[in-house]
Amino acid sequence: MKCMNCGSDFGTPYCGQCGQEAASGKVTVAEMKRSLLRAFSLERGWLHTVFDLCVRPGSMLRDYLGGKRIVYIGPVKFALTAGAVYLIAMGAIHVPSPAGATAGEERVLELWNEFYQRFGQPLFLLAAPLIALATRVLFPARGYSFAEHLSINLYILGLQTLAFTPIFAMAYFGSNAFMVAYALGVAMMLAYFAWVIRQVLAERWWTAILGGMTAAVVASLAYFAIVLPFLVLFARVKGVALF
Repeated sequence: MKCMNCGSDFGTPYCGQCGQEAASGKVTVAEMKRSLLRAFSLERGWLHTVFDLCVRPGSMLRDYLGGKRIVYIGPVKFALTAGAVYLIAMGAIHVPSPAGATAGEERVLELWNEFYQRFGQPLFLLAAPLIALATRVLFPARGYSFAEHLSINLYILGLQTLAFTPIFAMAYFGSNAFMVAYALGVAMMLAYFAWVIRQVLAERWWTAILGGMTAAVVASLAYFAIVLPFLVLFARVKGVALF
């Protein structure tokens, strides 16, 4: 039998080269249903990846790094999809300005939202290697390579982004409710980061918390140092002086 995807000869239910099913042919409603169920299956796919990252992130990441990968969405795809969901929510819901904000401050907030909506995906991808480099330097004991640290942090960022997205709904209750929810969301993200670091990279809780916070701060400073010139240039094109 010849694979309809890659052209390889095979005699099993799945192609040994690309993994496509032998039965793949004309698209049918039944095939679309099977594909949807696989994507959101608790045994494999999106729900399986999200579920394991929520309840057993350490075991899941060790499994993935150890070679058990077909049951999970890949880290790059997972993070990019999560970022896309976040950007859609960000664009669909108007984030209110803080109470008492001046017209200039409101304009800067609108500018940042527009900048992030336009360049959100590359900005999101920029954050992952920066935090991965920080964790690689701060947690060398487990012997993971930079690529493995990048995979770990892409999964962390992806889940954090998905968990953070519903906070935009609090914008309907006013700026104060949104800011409180935003602050709680940031605290939740930092706590989750330290929890995963403890399970995968750190030997003790205090090193996970201290090292995790240090990695987050260092990566954030490097991130904004890189992004700020582009934001200033974008603002000038829009006729807004940030400084």
